Amino acid sequence: MPEPQSSELLSIKDLENELDLTSSEVTKILDQKELPIICIGKTKRVLSIHLTEVRKRVTKG
Repeated sequence: MPEPQSSELLSIKDLENELDLTSSEVTKILDQKELPIICIGKTKRVLSIHLTEVRKRVTKG
């Protein structure tokens, strides 16, 4: 059986740095609830494998 791939969880701060956006802009993208989001307490996180999808949403405007 293949070993599961490890994926990094990205916080809003990580997404801000990767996408050069403000925290409110990143939060608006995540609040659309079209991406799989992991909530740990009040912290929202996205798997790094979904970063490409987030980038597509940012370029669409």
